[in-house]
Amino acid sequence: MFETQRLEYLRNRINLKNLASHLGIQMKVKDNQCWFVCPKCLKLKASFQINQNLARCWKCNTRYNSIELVMAHFNINFRQAVMFLIDQERQFPEKGYPCLGHHLSLSLTPQYIMK
Repeated sequence: MFETQRLEYLRNRINLKNLASHLGIQMKVKDNQCWFVCPKCLKLKASFQINQNLARCWKCNTRYNSIELVMAHFNINFRQAVMFLIDQERQFPEKGYPCLGHHLSLSLTPQYIMK
């Protein structure tokens, strides 16, 4: 269905902080760490592990890569999340946004909802 290299790129190369900002996920800097609202438990207890391009919620212990973050944010399946990222990847900035800064509020359009 999807090429392995494409999935690796989407999972590992799309900066997770940029993606969260692009999705309009609320973020806050506290103690020199960027925290964001976990899509699962809705608590401001998730943080980024920038060197690994992963995130973790310290409240519900959920871990996220870029695909999983989109799945949780929109409550969609793997295929829908990958399609969304492929469609949106040109909009991700090359350089990281500051934690508190620009973001776009996106809504999930029907084209990603496949039954």
